[in-house]
Amino acid sequence: MIGITATIVVLFGAFAFLLARSSAVSTVSERSLMLNAVDRAIADADAAHLLAGQSLLLAVDATAGLAQEEDVVGAIANARLRLASLEVIATELESTESGAVGRFVGTSAAFLDTLEAANLAGAKAVAQSQMSTAHETVIDVLSDRRASEVEGITMAADEAGVAATASAFVVSLAIPLVLLLGYRLLARRQLRRAEATARKDAEDDAYRAKDQFLAHVSHELRTPLTGISGFAHVLEEGSLFDPVTGLELVNLIINQAGELNRMVDDLLAASRLDTGSLSIDIEAVDVVAAINGVVPTFERFGASIPVQGPQLSALADPLRLKHLLTSLLANAITHGAPPLVVSVVPSGEMIEISVVDHGEGVPSELESVLFERFVHQGDRPLLVGSVGLGLAIARDLARRMGGNIRYERTASETRFVLELLAAPDVDKEQFDDHMALGGGQ
Repeated sequence: MIGITATIVVLFGAFAFLLARSSAVSTVSERSLMLNAVDRAIADADAAHLLAGQSLLLAVDATAGLAQEEDVVGAIANARLRLASLEVIATELESTESGAVGRFVGTSAAFLDTLEAANLAGAKAVAQSQMSTAHETVIDVLSDRRASEVEGITMAADEAGVAATASAFVVSLAIPLVLLLGYRLLARRQLRRAEATARKDAEDDAYRAKDQFLAHVSHELRTPLTGISGFAHVLEEGSLFDPVTGLELVNLIINQAGELNRMVDDLLAASRLDTGSLSIDIEAVDVVAAINGVVPTFERFGASIPVQGPQLSALADPLRLKHLLTSLLANAITHGAPPLVVSVVPSGEMIEISVVDHGEGVPSELESVLFERFVHQGDRPLLVGSVGLGLAIARDLARRMGGNIRYERTASETRFVLELLAAPDVDKEQFDDHMALGGGQ
């Protein structure tokens, strides 16, 4: 009789547990699917907005000969892909969220259509009057929905926990064996729950990191944009007719535009490096000529940068080499101190290009992570215009060209040394062999 009673109690407890558990699991599953859809919608909306902004910046640069038309076309195409993905996700959402998504998609599509029609003024008007507001609205609406789903998942998980505890108590009253079995089952479930919680915490950390990165990128991009806008307004208010002041303001605008361009270059390069779509076209490049092609951009603002060394050729991608030199010179001017000098010397099968300044250098505690992504000194990136990406990207580019970058601090000098394979003694076939053997690592 006792055995039958214990069996009935166990079966009743197990049935109650399974009923409560299955209901809670079903709720968690449904809300998790919706949470995933909302998160993907937020990611697509942020990416589409950022790509649309990049498209406008690249289009403006293209009209000035500072960017390639193919980069503009590529950025617009990527923005449209994100909008298309966002439209698909919108079908899974309720009317409030899908309505906000539809307005953002429509406004962004109108902006991209205007930009493709080469109407920069019209595109800027759409971006300022409609697109930013639509983006903020859709992010707010989706964030509210996300918070609601997270709260629902938490409540369902708590209900499941209460049901599990109550059922375990009922089972523990039957017989010691049932208690032992129940304990083992509960322990396994708790372990799975802990693993699920750990995964959720990791996902939350990833989202927070993404939000911090987007916020930092927005802040870094806004700084030169604010300078450009402010100087332009000063010109508009009358300084345009004062040649000395006007020229000074124009130079400041050019300087801020250069910083903005370097930030965009780093963001584009980081994206292409991560996706493996960055092309490297190796050829023999006159190193001194390449340096002299970049130096005047910085000397126009008062810096004197002598270039020392013989005429040597290195194996490199001319466009990527210009990106590297621009980043290193901007870093030396912003974080270093004069006098600045660029030297070129042969070193075995390599050519070393050294950018030297007499600043304080990098704090010793940061030297070990100097070439990692998103490394900052305080609230400032270690490489100007890099949004915390520049040195990592510079090293990746150098290694993909068969070289490397290293940091040195000797006496009062701070030195970044770019190593590249010498040419023409090293041909394309030898370059491929060099890379296959681990060159540039």
